[in-house]
Amino acid sequence: MVSIVNAPRLTSCMIKLATEMQELSKNTIDFCISKANASYFLKDYEQSVSWIYFASTVAWTIHPGYFYSRKMEDLLSHISTDCFSNSELPHSIETQYQPENCVVHIVSTVSGTGGHSRVVEKWIKNCKVFYPEQTHSICLTQQRTTELPDWILTLVDGVSGRISVLPNNQDFLVKAALLRKICNKANLIVLHIHPNDPVANLAFSCSSFTKKILFFNHADHVFSLGGMISDAIVDFRLSGKRVTKARRLCSKSFLLPIPLVDGYKNDHDCNRIEQRLHARKSLGLDLGCRIILTIGDEYKYKKSLGYDFIDCVRRIFRKDSSVIIIGIGLPPKNCWKYLSEEFYGRFVPLGRIKDRSILEQYYLAADIYMEGFPF
Repeated sequence: MVSIVNAPRLTSCMIKLATEMQELSKNTIDFCISKANASYFLKDYEQSVSWIYFASTVAWTIHPGYFYSRKMEDLLSHISTDCFSNSELPHSIETQYQPENCVVHIVSTVSGTGGHSRVVEKWIKNCKVFYPEQTHSICLTQQRTTELPDWILTLVDGVSGRISVLPNNQDFLVKAALLRKICNKANLIVLHIHPNDPVANLAFSCSSFTKKILFFNHADHVFSLGGMISDAIVDFRLSGKRVTKARRLCSKSFLLPIPLVDGYKNDHDCNRIEQRLHARKSLGLDLGCRIILTIGDEYKYKKSLGYDFIDCVRRIFRKDSSVIIIGIGLPPKNCWKYLSEEFYGRFVPLGRIKDRSILEQYYLAADIYMEGFPF
């Protein structure tokens, strides 16, 4: 269980509330797992997976104090073995042909902006440069009604891959059977899944499936399914790697550096300076100031446990009058508007930016990236 006693400046009331919420989460999860086990013994596999899906959703949204569940993943493995232990798949739904020796990226949902969707894009683009013969495909397990962004179609077409969207109206087991078929000729599988997505566990837990699997740990701060079926966990920051080593059941963890921008070479500083100046001119930003960029949804900056992003910004401004801080994802209203007015426009809340070319210009224009906190 996570120790919260030493969290800075917590009142006894907050400690009590946090402890009660964590205990409620654990009790709810335990109840769901017991229901999942009961359904499994009745061979009602789909109902069993539904209970695990509910339990993992609770664990994702209200932290139970642990980052993986052997009980959940073992049960998904038993279901996978019972359903897929023979060579014949139990469902005959056709899937799109996948090239041999392909890298298949499994994503729950891909969106037009931000997050691990962008990591998938960068991953494939960089592999295209360094491994031009490599083919990459993408399979979406929970896309539902979210429209596919244009960039993903262009991206996959450029590496001779395929996009597979699992049907929304199908059961978990049907989706798992489809996913096994899609990945049958894969050379490598990379999971970019939501923490509560059980489809990959169902598809790949059976011992007859022997493909190599990487788990990209994009939600490294919360509970996740999928770690136990993976050969290695790929973390994107040191804090996540520390949690993986200490709190997740995986002995292999690797750190993946994520580049913020393309289009310039690191060994040509003059080119980088020119591009920074050009980006600032195009965005109407001061050419001589120091620009700090931060990106994230508003809830990630909410004051918590004694940590206050806005207070930190105030201290930065008072320390250095040449600094401008640009907040993408932070709306120009409420506390962000007042912060901007307080420092005469030096804090610039821009809300969400959907135009990817403009977003790239802000990357190029900035001197420093400031990660959002306390989230």
